Amino acid sequence: MLQRLSDGSYVSIRPDDQGLGDVIDPMAAYLFHTHEAALRAAGELNRLGGDGFDVVKVEGPVASC
Repeated sequence: MLQRLSDGSYVSIRPDDQGLGDVIDPMAAYLFHTHEAALRAAGELNRLGGDGFDVVKVEGPVASC
C-alpha cells in the first residue's frame, strides 16, 4: 500500500470516479497485487510532484475486496 509522507494517510481508490483518495485506516487502503507495482506507482506519483509517497509492507492476513 502507499502512504503519504506528509500526514501518514494511506492511498485508496475512490469508487465513484476511480481517482485517488486518502484514508486513515490501512485496512481501507488500496492493496497492490505486487510489491513492484506499488513501487512503480509510488515512483510515478513522486515524479508528478506535490506530496511524497512511500510503499508500506502489509504484514499478516489481509482480506481482499
